[in-house]
Amino acid sequence: MTTIENGAVKLHCEGETRPLWGSISHSRDFICATVSKIGSIGIDVEKTTVPRDMSVLLQAVTGLCEADLPARQVDQYRLWTLFEAYCKATTGSLEFPIPAALIALCQRRSDEPALLTIQDQTAIFRSRRLNDYLVSTCQMV
Repeated sequence: MTTIENGAVKLHCEGETRPLWGSISHSRDFICATVSKIGSIGIDVEKTTVPRDMSVLLQAVTGLCEADLPARQVDQYRLWTLFEAYCKATTGSLEFPIPAALIALCQRRSDEPALLTIQDQTAIFRSRRLNDYLVSTCQMV
């Protein structure tokens, strides 16, 4: 049986006492999915070679000014994918503003997993480049 809890997919498997949490995303011809026994999880993927100005897009949807955004386009994609993964793991819909902790994380230029607490909820955030795609996850712990 599958249910939705706080916007996240929760899978109840026969014979298992704990549910599996799942998330799925796609961009162009690439699809990815993730599951977790720990708790709610979100995933997002974006093709980074598509000609678009992420700075303009982020400014338009968030109201942030360019100076508040990460300088490099790859870090702007990282911010967007981490934000979408976070929203999938928490509410299931995009809810602005983007948390300041995610903006600060993406300005650090580190690909290492990060443990962050946002609105009294702790999560592990990860991003990885796979060829022309950036995949990010948010694992609630």
